[in-house]
Amino acid sequence: MGQKKGGMTREEVQAYLGARFMEKFNDWIAGQTCPVLPGGKTGFYKWDVERFADAILERKPTYFD
Repeated sequence: MGQKKGGMTREEVQAYLGARFMEKFNDWIAGQTCPVLPGGKTGFYKWDVERFADAILERKPTYFD
C-alpha cells in the first residue's frame, strides 16, 4: 500500500477504504498533520489510515482520539 515512504495519496486512501468511508475519513482526518507528497499533493500517513480503518471497521479503540 502506498508507493511513497509512509505517505498515501487521496486516491490510494479511497482504494484502501472504499468510497463508502471517504466522507467519514475526511471528517476524521481534518485538522491532523498530513505530509506533502511529490508534486505538492496532500498525502496521508499510512498509520493514520490504518488506525481509522481499525476504528471504523473493527471497532478498535484509538488512543489519540
